[in-house]
Amino acid sequence: MRTAMTGVWTLIACIHISQGVITTSNESRYPSPRVVILGATGVGKSSLANVMVGRDKNYEGTNFRNGCFKVSTGLDSITKQTCADQGYWLGDASKQRFTIIDTPGFGDKLLEEEKTIENLVKTLRDQVKYVHVFIIAFKQTDNRMTNSLRSMISLFEKMFGKKFWDNAILEATHWNHGEDAERMRMVSNPPITQKFWTDEFNRILKREYNLKKDLNSVFIDTYYHHASSHETEVFNNNSQALLDYALSREPFECKDIEIALTEIRELQNHIDSLVREEQDKKDIIQDLIEQRNNLQKTLTMHGLTTPSPQTERQEGSSYCSKNKCYTPTELSATYAEDSTFEIECKQMTELREELDSVAQTANTMKVQADQVQMLLENQGKEVDKLAQMLEKVLKNTAYPWQYLTTGTYAFFGEPHTWYEAMVKCKDLGGYLVEINSQAENDLLAKTVQSLGWDKLKLHFWLGLNDLKTEGTWVWDHSQRRVKDGFSNWKAGQPNNGGNEDCALIENVEWHDYSCNRKEKLGSDWTPAVVCERDG
Repeated sequence: MRTAMTGVWTLIACIHISQGVITTSNESRYPSPRVVILGATGVGKSSLANVMVGRDKNYEGTNFRNGCFKVSTGLDSITKQTCADQGYWLGDASKQRFTIIDTPGFGDKLLEEEKTIENLVKTLRDQVKYVHVFIIAFKQTDNRMTNSLRSMISLFEKMFGKKFWDNAILEATHWNHGEDAERMRMVSNPPITQKFWTDEFNRILKREYNLKKDLNSVFIDTYYHHASSHETEVFNNNSQALLDYALSREPFECKDIEIALTEIRELQNHIDSLVREEQDKKDIIQDLIEQRNNLQKTLTMHGLTTPSPQTERQEGSSYCSKNKCYTPTELSATYAEDSTFEIECKQMTELREELDSVAQTANTMKVQADQVQMLLENQGKEVDKLAQMLEKVLKNTAYPWQYLTTGTYAFFGEPHTWYEAMVKCKDLGGYLVEINSQAENDLLAKTVQSLGWDKLKLHFWLGLNDLKTEGTWVWDHSQRRVKDGFSNWKAGQPNNGGNEDCALIENVEWHDYSCNRKEKLGSDWTPAVVCERDG
């Protein structure tokens, strides 16, 4: 991607400097501390930025261009450029003035990524100048290192260098501090506490990026319930922790910045280099051809030959009356002419040999040029293939979608009725999951287990029902009858016990269940949602 498309960016290094060295000539425009929010599309960066300066979490970005600070529920990135704003902390005029910098989500569309990076670089280098804290925002549900998250973090490290981690802090967005949400996290084994979440991310970051020390974390929920004194207190405490961290950091000066290139662009540069090399060889061949033509003209101009000798005896006056005879003086002059001619012949021979060498070199260069051309064509095909692959992966892994070997899925670990689950999936451009093979059935069961759903006592709905005709189970999206394909009903299921017209999966087996229920079952298990989409 597209790096050849497989992908990847070089350096955007923010140089770490000693405290007190920087001249804060732009302090009035960008009051310190200066806070940059980084993260994937849809993680809630703009919402967090708005709340930090006292605006509504769903602010529509009225006073800004290019989608800056605009919050949307869609899947595409709304913020198109890196945007800076200043204000009082949480909008309170009695608190610290600061600068908040909102950034676009990374990994939206491969072809637009380079412009996103270029704008981020120019804003930090030429305008903001230096930064006190980089907030790396993840959703609470981002509890494992997907390829999408791994690529995003690698990009940040390559952009800002190893010292970037000294000014980085983790933020868990959408961490609901309400009693019900807390209870759901605590029933996990081990409990999903703030410490557990932070330790897990630090463990992964140390393993994959060789971090030397743990990163701090904050759990600012911009959607906290204002009427709840507990949630309000937690919000204020975490916000103050972020401010204290920002004020304690030595700044990064963003100056020696070089805009990075994706793998696709690197391959494209290689192709451009090969094209230039081929053109250089063509120019050399053309020069050799011109040399050959000039040599040929020289040979044509001086290509004299001596007459064949006569066999008859050349003597007597009768011979001289018929042929040209020479006096000794004339003969000497003739020898001199012959000597000059011999020299010219030798020169012509050398010219012919040189011409043959030039022709041989030209042929060799032509073969090499053909080989370069073939290499270019093969490289171009590889670039296109890799670009298509990366485009597909990026498309299929944009939050909340995850690309697995059997398809593309989204996982939501909150209770839903079957109807609510169906609407949620359709709003995302997908549909309730349809399982077509034992491999897909087992993979999904294993995936939700890795998400901790078994510890949270969560099953998940299938896009399967017999609402139209009792006993005739049909997939909602494809309208295929389940009896015509794969099924994995538990023994004795479906039994329609209590008007059960929808289906869910428990561990790896299917059960029928009431479409309108999402409250706890008799076994304390609740139905969650797995969506699927084509492509």
